[in-house]
Amino acid sequence: MSKKINIFIVGFFSVLTVFTKIGFLLYIPLLFYYLIRNVKNIYILAPASILGILFVSILTNKIVLYSTKYLIPYLFLMVIVLFVLWIMEKINKSLYIYFFILLLNILSYFMLFKSIESILVFIVLNFISILLYAFLERNLIESFSKNNYFYNYAYLEIIIAIISIIGASEFYIYNLNLGLLLSIYFVMYFANSYKNLYSILYCLINVFILIYFYKIPDALILIVIVPFYFLNSVYPLMFINIFSTILVFGNVYFDNYLLLTLMLISVLFELLKAFLFKNAFENNLSIDEIQNKVTTNISNEVLGFAGFLDMFVENFKEPNDYTSLVHEGVMSLQNNCCGKCPLKKDCFNYYKSNLYLYLKSILLNESINTQEYQYFIKNCMKINIIKNEALRLNQRYNYQDMPKTNSSLIVQLVGVSNAIRKYAIDLIARPEISKNIFLQLKQHIVNYGYEVTYFEVIKPFEEDYLIEIGINTIEKEEVIQNIKKIANNTLFKKSSIIFEKEVSNIKYFKIIPLVRIDISYGFGSMSKDDNICGDNYLIKDLNNGKFISAISDGMGSGYVAFHESNQTLKLIEKIIEQNLDTQTSLEILNTFYAIQKYMEKYSTLDFLEINRYQMKAKFYKMGATTSYIIKHNGTIEKVVNKNLPFGIEDYIDNKEVYLEDDDLILMSSDGIFENIENNDELDIFIKKIRGESPQKIVYDLLNYTINNEIKTNDDATLIALKIKYIN
Repeated sequence: MSKKINIFIVGFFSVLTVFTKIGFLLYIPLLFYYLIRNVKNIYILAPASILGILFVSILTNKIVLYSTKYLIPYLFLMVIVLFVLWIMEKINKSLYIYFFILLLNILSYFMLFKSIESILVFIVLNFISILLYAFLERNLIESFSKNNYFYNYAYLEIIIAIISIIGASEFYIYNLNLGLLLSIYFVMYFANSYKNLYSILYCLINVFILIYFYKIPDALILIVIVPFYFLNSVYPLMFINIFSTILVFGNVYFDNYLLLTLMLISVLFELLKAFLFKNAFENNLSIDEIQNKVTTNISNEVLGFAGFLDMFVENFKEPNDYTSLVHEGVMSLQNNCCGKCPLKKDCFNYYKSNLYLYLKSILLNESINTQEYQYFIKNCMKINIIKNEALRLNQRYNYQDMPKTNSSLIVQLVGVSNAIRKYAIDLIARPEISKNIFLQLKQHIVNYGYEVTYFEVIKPFEEDYLIEIGINTIEKEEVIQNIKKIANNTLFKKSSIIFEKEVSNIKYFKIIPLVRIDISYGFGSMSKDDNICGDNYLIKDLNNGKFISAISDGMGSGYVAFHESNQTLKLIEKIIEQNLDTQTSLEILNTFYAIQKYMEKYSTLDFLEINRYQMKAKFYKMGATTSYIIKHNGTIEKVVNKNLPFGIEDYIDNKEVYLEDDDLILMSSDGIFENIENNDELDIFIKKIRGESPQKIVYDLLNYTINNEIKTNDDATLIALKIKYIN
């Protein structure tokens, strides 16, 4: 009974059980059930119940007597219930509510009837009251994770409706039993909502109760109503009125006033369905509709990826065969000559992107007039092997005489084809959550009483799902807690609910895997002179449980280096938005860099992805400097670069690290950690300041770099990240 009109109807009629020997024993569990779900339901339930008591008082011409005997105890009961709910909120012991229900049952019974006619009957009624509340409230959320037949939400609605029928069936208006009229409404509601055995079951239970307990043979008309409301559109209204008209003029079994009332109720129900129940019935989405939404989102991802291709083509044009063959030659030198060199690791870390240029100059028999290049030629232990291999490659390809024409469409197509293939494989390979689960999730949220105005499955993967929902509600924190319980039990996974925005009283939330860690960060940079810094950095919370940070160091310095590194990070940010696996994203981008013509311009990339629900960090280093992970006990773990800069090597390696509480991660460009002469003193200094805030750590380390002896004057960029477990 999720709609406000149904809560009003239940409040109006269920309280009428007070006029029987049952008293408030069935009403109290319903009251607690609705108020614990949302205490603001009191603004509907209390007026509805008061009106119900006044209605019977007027109907029976006992206004003063019934107002004194029943209305005052009811108001007293409401005050106690609200006080109990306030206590429950303070002590947070939900099991105590069973004790309070039992206590209120006894108190209200003595207030109404003064004495107990039968102890056994009273005990049985209290047992039913406690059992009713346990079924309504305790098994509501838990039922979402069970396939047990008796825990279906339809049974909760059936029981609530039956209690209302019991309260209404004691009274007549113009010889028409109120319980029968209310049954007609609920039969229409169930048949229209469920269109299955639940509506038939409710109908048969009602017929049984009304005929055998209240001696109302006209209840047989309920059996006729059900099949009409299995139909859609306005057909039920049309057929019910035609059927009733035939019976009225035929003067058959049913009372004419009942048939005319049936026609009136059918019209009122259609009005309610069109306006008040519109969202409730529309929320019964089919599995195909859910699947269509998921498919549409995947198609949108493909379109987004196409947009990324357009962006890349706009920035990197005109690759050529000459460049491709030169690149193959340089990689041949690196693999055949440097592959088994014992100093390879140190060489890669020291020369970084310049190493590629040095190998290229040897291959093309060109010279670079820098001290660093001369130092490389003089000290490389494999220099003679490199020169001999370069000579062999030149004899084979004759690079000097090769025409440098723009005829590399094939290279482009192959590169793009590989990128799209990786993209497709990444989407297909990840296991998805069943479509039925998404359907159940939305239905359970609706059943809980929320008006869902928007429901979209953005990512359907088991380990990386993202669902966006919009709910028409004033509350926020309460909704987050309730949706979290429902998502946990429906998805069979612990989830986090993130509030996103509010538009016209519609609050939008995201459902993602449970976020287990929080990340605070600081950042800063300085140029080697008064010129623009050639480094760029990227720090972004993706709001889907992922956190990324990256540093790119452009070759050289000044604006050219700044442009190269800035362009690299912009493309990284764009492709990460496509919801791809990070490894796939970087490999795709690396492919594009490998086929572009600007092989003389490179950017290093130091990329970190933190999965906040798996508590893991992946470091991707392409010509980047060492990263530091400082543990709570002061030990330092270092993640060292093993790759050349972006777009040079075909394979992108990564290192995965499990994050612990209070870890400190430091990422930098090559102007800091590997540029300071005394690394031991640097390690001691880092341990000393690790307790500071991330931003303070960044400032202290940049100042330390300025005030200590360094190898070369270079741009410096630093990112500090602190990890905190979320309890």
